[in-house]
Amino acid sequence: MKAKLESERIKLRNYVLEDIDDYYDYIKSEDISGRLGFPPYKSKEQALERLKIEIKKPYQFAIVLKSENKVVGSIEIMLPSRDRNARAKFDERYAGIDAGENPVEIGFLLSPKFWGLGIMPEATVLATDYAFNTLGASAVCIGHLKANTNSGRVQDKIGFKIVNEIKTDKTWIDGSATTSVRRIMTKDMWNKIRKAKFKEFVK
Repeated sequence: MKAKLESERIKLRNYVLEDIDDYYDYIKSEDISGRLGFPPYKSKEQALERLKIEIKKPYQFAIVLKSENKVVGSIEIMLPSRDRNARAKFDERYAGIDAGENPVEIGFLLSPKFWGLGIMPEATVLATDYAFNTLGASAVCIGHLKANTNSGRVQDKIGFKIVNEIKTDKTWIDGSATTSVRRIMTKDMWNKIRKAKFKEFVK
């Protein structure tokens, strides 16, 4: 299923091969890879192979800044309950948390050139609302490395509740060990928050 979501400022759409220049511009950044715990992409060819994988994912969205018609990041909605192994791994990450029968998990990244502009909170609001009201999610879950305070602030701003903190084999930019913070948004929580805080982004 293809999907399209947008606000006055940004648009979320599926990736296309023509996005490679914008995609490589941020996926090669050590500020991105270090915060997510993977090695930076060293060549456009390597990034293209990754982009081809992203294109196949129905709920992997490019974040397009409409004023520049430029892809500045991505946000993915993952549906673990559609695969037994994926659901088992999800339940391990969110151990002891009642996320219902159809939880989704969101992951995101944004070009460092566009940090501090409120783009990622806006994209996350659009994706969260889509997850609940189109995909029928029972809960929306999200996480970040504890050392990644930028990501944590985005999640705090929207209203995701911390539910646990787990060990991870990923390391921070400087190579130091860190933990992974896990958060949740229930449908009841979202219904209250969207009306109070985000009426300009979601209808």
